[in-house]
Amino acid sequence: MRVALVSGGFPPRIGGVESYVYNLSRALAQRGHEVTVFTYMFGDVSVTHRVDDRLRREGVRVQRVGTMPTGLQSHHINSHYTRFAPALASLLRREDADIIDTHSYPALHTDIAFKASRAKCAPCIIHVHGMYKIHRLHHLAAGQRELDEVEGVIVNNKVQRSLLSSNGTPTDKIHVIPPGINYERFARARRSNIRKTGKSILFMGRVVEAKGLGLLVDAAPDVLKEHPDAEFRVVGIDHGYADAARSLAARRGVLRHFNFLGGKKGDDVVDEYARCRLLALPSRHEGFGMVVLESLASGRPAAITNFEGSHWFTSSGACLVSRRGDSKQLSDNLNRILEDDEMTDEMSRSGQKFAEQFDWAQIAARHEKIYVKTLNPGLL
Repeated sequence: MRVALVSGGFPPRIGGVESYVYNLSRALAQRGHEVTVFTYMFGDVSVTHRVDDRLRREGVRVQRVGTMPTGLQSHHINSHYTRFAPALASLLRREDADIIDTHSYPALHTDIAFKASRAKCAPCIIHVHGMYKIHRLHHLAAGQRELDEVEGVIVNNKVQRSLLSSNGTPTDKIHVIPPGINYERFARARRSNIRKTGKSILFMGRVVEAKGLGLLVDAAPDVLKEHPDAEFRVVGIDHGYADAARSLAARRGVLRHFNFLGGKKGDDVVDEYARCRLLALPSRHEGFGMVVLESLASGRPAAITNFEGSHWFTSSGACLVSRRGDSKQLSDNLNRILEDDEMTDEMSRSGQKFAEQFDWAQIAARHEKIYVKTLNPGLL
């Protein structure tokens, strides 16, 4: 099958959608499909070429248009997308694809991919990776026609499916598929020589208010009453909230227990999972919660909030879930995992087994099934 994946972001640019499309392209190619990724040029050209060369050796072709400078503000990024739109449209119209799978909604490249699919009479799948209230404005306007006519929509969680359905998208064309994970990569954390710190709590993610770092700080005093040697390791790129989090920790009298480590990648991320006792993700909003899955695959349980994608993990046997905004319930869950070794060991085993089903090979197979059904609607 000839699959065209369209994405506004792709490595070497860092991000959740970027990683998703990168890993999906590789997994589909491993299943024997002819995969082409359509995206933009990002940052250093030599780094970008190394990414593309590596993928070409794995059977994935990358077609890029324009050059997106680094460090742009969002309104500047949008103007560059508009500038490069005609080139992207031209490439897609010339591509001999059986199916077009476009990632992120709403987005200009998704509009372009949808229009190209209509011109080519090729089926189109739209991925919705994140959908909050502001996106409904697009859906009720320009995006309504796309979601009415497109052959399929893939979302990350049941909340997204309900929101789209309530806005008029036919339920039978909405498919819920979680992101995948390189399971063996994180399984390495269980075999690591790095010594697990007994009372280390890991926060992994962008340092923004919505990720719930402030709630974790609010929960810290009750945790430290029971476990005065507990350590909170904050790993993630600061998006303007780190100073506020430090100030809050200082006011709560817990700053010396918080270690702000900045962003990490590659093996350093795996090492952080190996080092911790558990992950804390007290987010307000998460379409899925990739770091939770990484933590479970690493053999580390998690204390999370009931964000939109938390339903994926409630049956894992490896997560304790608290209400969003409830620091007392969060601290109780953190204390339970810190103090009960037998329970923690059982959660670790359950989480490892649970995470196996999210390996990218299996997630790609689920995409393939939707592609085949879309191309052959008579199949059951």
